[in-house]
Amino acid sequence: MRKPSPACFKVFGAAAENGSMKYFFDYKLAERYGYGMAVYIAAETSDLQRAIDLTNTRRLRAGRRLIEDARTEDVLSAMRNTGLLPTETDEAEQASRARLAEAQRIAAKQLKRG
Repeated sequence: MRKPSPACFKVFGAAAENGSMKYFFDYKLAERYGYGMAVYIAAETSDLQRAIDLTNTRRLRAGRRLIEDARTEDVLSAMRNTGLLPTETDEAEQASRARLAEAQRIAAKQLKRG
């Protein structure tokens, strides 16, 4: 899989302007969900981190506890909860169905042969 060009980051506005989106891009996500969805996840995570940074600035001035940094897992969880991504069980069921279909195909071939 080829690396994204810097031009692709221009699509996502403020997240791309400061270059933070590239720190959240994950090639494993691109392999799993496709390149476009991986870029979208990186942009969402970057936006979340920017909001956390602004909130932490206010909390620091007020002497309050800081919020933890954004994690890609948090964005993936939110996307699953809203239906933008399949749930883990859906993915496991799909993999199980694919294995079953493959086993049935192999069994059918063996029956044809003999």
